[in-house]
Amino acid sequence: MTITIIGGVALLAIFAVAQTLPRLRAARAGATTEARCFRVTQGRNARGDKARVWHQFEFTTTTGARAEFGITRNRQVYGEGSRVQVMYDPKNPSKTASLAASRSEIRSDVLRMVLVLGGFLAFALMLHNYG
Repeated sequence: MTITIIGGVALLAIFAVAQTLPRLRAARAGATTEARCFRVTQGRNARGDKARVWHQFEFTTTTGARAEFGITRNRQVYGEGSRVQVMYDPKNPSKTASLAASRSEIRSDVLRMVLVLGGFLAFALMLHNYG
């Protein structure tokens, strides 16, 4: 039981890091451009109980290369043809691209990641010590 709980909390921590690091890299690199939504797909999550909407975007980097990235939301936010600002790291645009964020949004992402990681460490230590 203890290992299952630690595993679940660890997955949450990994998810928080995986969501935050690409945005941090993109924000640090400072490259921004306009992207166009070229596909919107609707479906359900793995359990089939929540609707999910996948938005696919394409953009041209500062070097002229074409790149794509996607986001998932609980509802349709953008229609096909919608234009949005994106930020990305020119070294790896498709893997680091995300919707452009303000400094306060990025700070919130970092705070969320730190809190989740800190909570994981505190929980793991508590379980180790009190078992």
